[in-house]
Amino acid sequence: MRDYSRFTAVVQFVTFSPFKTAQAALENLNSITEGILPDDLRNFIAQLTIKKMVLGVAETKLGAAISECFPKIRVRAGILVQEITRGIRTHFYKMIKLLTDPAGNFKAHSSMQSV
Repeated sequence: MRDYSRFTAVVQFVTFSPFKTAQAALENLNSITEGILPDDLRNFIAQLTIKKMVLGVAETKLGAAISECFPKIRVRAGILVQEITRGIRTHFYKMIKLLTDPAGNFKAHSSMQSV
């Protein structure tokens, strides 16, 4: 997880949706910790069009809520997801550069493919 080139050989960002406000981030955080699927996250997941997607979720209660709302998406939690999450936190600043244009705006669509 520490080596960026090895990590990105396995994990690549496909898309990213930042919170619009600090208030929205706080509301989403509170919902997630309660195991409630926030509307922002529900809408984000609904837009994903990755076939045979496996969604790693750090919060098991949230994973259950996602499975209930999106029965065709396989949801996984556990040690592997925790390690991947740690790698994303470590390399986030490098990975997010790939999803932004030179002005620092997020691209509407990414050309990257999931691995």
